[in-house]
Amino acid sequence: GAYHTCAVISGGTVKCWGYNGPGQLGDGTTTNRSTPTLVPNLTGVTSVSSGTSHTCAVISGGTVKCWGDNRYGQLGDGTTTNRSTPTLVAGVGGILNVSSGDSYTCALVNTANVQCWGDNGYGQLGDGTTTNRSTPALVLNLTGVTSVSSGTDHTCAVISGGTVKCWGDNDFGQLGDGTTTNRSTPALVPNLTGVTSVSSSANHTCAVISGGTVKCWGYNGYGQIGYGKFGYREYPAYVTSTVL
Repeated sequence: GAYHTCAVISGGTVKCWGYNGPGQLGDGTTTNRSTPTLVPNLTGVTSVSSGTSHTCAVISGGTVKCWGDNRYGQLGDGTTTNRSTPTLVAGVGGILNVSSGDSYTCALVNTANVQCWGDNGYGQLGDGTTTNRSTPALVLNLTGVTSVSSGTDHTCAVISGGTVKCWGDNDFGQLGDGTTTNRSTPALVPNLTGVTSVSSSANHTCAVISGGTVKCWGYNGYGQIGYGKFGYREYPAYVTSTVL
């Protein structure tokens, strides 16, 4: 996360450390920890994802529990109350993976669609609105999803067959659709095929292409797109000399 880290331990428990102001370490306190501390009463975890000030974990069987900052409903429990211990996300099952953004969360469901909850000021929940949600909302016009990645305020998903769709904040072209227009529903990244995985960061996005090359797009003030120039880019560019 921004100032904390969490890890899944063999056997399905979780340990977290770092800043704990809103309770994002999940140990029942708001005390900062400089060494890993066990998240109590949490077992069967298959994966964990840390947002800026909240954390979510997928439990064996397909449920999700979240804890920490909940000002925007990013814990998905139907409230905006911070939680210092894990709380069950309401009304979802069959979850394969979860990705925590700044103040929102998205989950890949076993029906190959995506549900999101929390802050929606830029349309990053993908439900066609900019209304915050304290319980999961289905991302519209999105099927065949194989993976999802939440950035600060934008989300991208890999679609079966190797294409990518993105939605949310697009101030720097991080949705890759050739514009800087925010999108509250998924928009196809054009001329991008053969994608095996995608990663959304603060204001840029990168995708691994079959064969081991990488394409990136969005904010590039520090050269983070890696294509040999500075300045943001609204559509994918090959990272120079990458073979992964």
